[in-house]
Amino acid sequence: MAIAQGTLTGGLRPLEPMFRPLLAALRERLRGSAHWHADETDWRVFEECEGKQGKRWYMWLFRTPELAYFQLDPRRSAQVPKEVLTSAAQGVLSVDRYAAYHKYARENPKVQRALCWAHQRRDFLAVAIKHPELWTWAGNWLERIALLYNRHAKRRTAAPESSAYTEQDTKLRHLTERMRKRAENERDDPNQHADVRRLQRLMLANWDELTVFLDNPEIDLDNNPAERALRPAVVGRKNYYGSGSRWSGELAAAMMSLFATMEAWRINPRTWLNAYLHGCAQAGGQAPLELDTYSCRGACPTANWSGCGRRHDDEAEGLWGHPVHVHSVTSGCWRPLSRSWPKSHRSSAQRSRGGSARPWIGAVPTDGSAMSAAGSQCCACTSRGRSPYLHPGCASAVGAPRFPRRRRPTPSRFSTRRSTCCQNRPFISSRAMRRNHGAGMST
Repeated sequence: MAIAQGTLTGGLRPLEPMFRPLLAALRERLRGSAHWHADETDWRVFEECEGKQGKRWYMWLFRTPELAYFQLDPRRSAQVPKEVLTSAAQGVLSVDRYAAYHKYARENPKVQRALCWAHQRRDFLAVAIKHPELWTWAGNWLERIALLYNRHAKRRTAAPESSAYTEQDTKLRHLTERMRKRAENERDDPNQHADVRRLQRLMLANWDELTVFLDNPEIDLDNNPAERALRPAVVGRKNYYGSGSRWSGELAAAMMSLFATMEAWRINPRTWLNAYLHGCAQAGGQAPLELDTYSCRGACPTANWSGCGRRHDDEAEGLWGHPVHVHSVTSGCWRPLSRSWPKSHRSSAQRSRGGSARPWIGAVPTDGSAMSAAGSQCCACTSRGRSPYLHPGCASAVGAPRFPRRRRPTPSRFSTRRSTCCQNRPFISSRAMRRNHGAGMST
């Protein structure tokens, strides 16, 4: 059956107003945080809008550990973070060196700007690629940055006010002080390469923002969480160029916000979305008046549509400031499970899951045959051993832990990727550079 594209597009347009209350709740929850990651990318909107010349808009992202908020805006100025974080009392904003964030932090003294060490690391690599004779110098700085990450990670794992924490904090501060003095010496040395002196001037000019983590051990050294969360928007833009109209771009921002937030909560998006859209249908094609039903307030959110109705004891604060379950429930609850599961149970559970590897695709057994020996976890919901979610009809006991994530190889401290520079020379990794240190390298 042939269906016109306009018919399909028109069917999506009524969905956009249904998600506006959820985005407003996300935005309010975002403003209550004390640490944000922010980034932006261009996004095409192929519609003539009053006061806007051209088709280049921008997709902004603001990320916290518990949620992600995307906003489509025609501007790429400091007004956007100012409007999104308008009522934020104080906190730390982890960003890159884009001038709009600098202006926002200057106009809001209570918000500190924390710059990204991953971007600083790329600057050293860029100088080494441009001037191969500086590979040894760049490699020494890459080792210092790697040690900085290592010391920061060890300090974060130590208990506050413990002797281990004090020891790691002292080592970290001594390391940053040695790095600062080394950069000052290289900046002031007239015999240094011009690009080396320029890079050190830039780093020292931003030194206070680069070392915000010293007094805020809970924050990251880089802005990678925002860049990873923004990647779906970048990939989508490269595949379908953007949005044909403003409302479709705002709908895309809303769905990316909700899906990224569900990923942070380990929530099954299809189960939650199915429940929410059913609630919108029952409300007459608009957002439900009782949003708490879909924000895990007190009782299981599936109580109204799958017969759970059980109140749980262990709860954590959720998106709208209401509790979110942190242990297992029955009848298709879409909340995240806890994070630990013995490795010995993993293979047997995967063997017994049957059906589709993804929890929201395909049928699953409902007679309890997929239950583990302890009877505490539905083994049909393993999602390839990574994120099990419970299906409607699956029986499960309270207190079931989740399968751990698939173990990934430990990454090297240095990049091992291969590419070519503009002079068509091979990109030599820092590991290879250290291996050949002292013996010379062929280019």
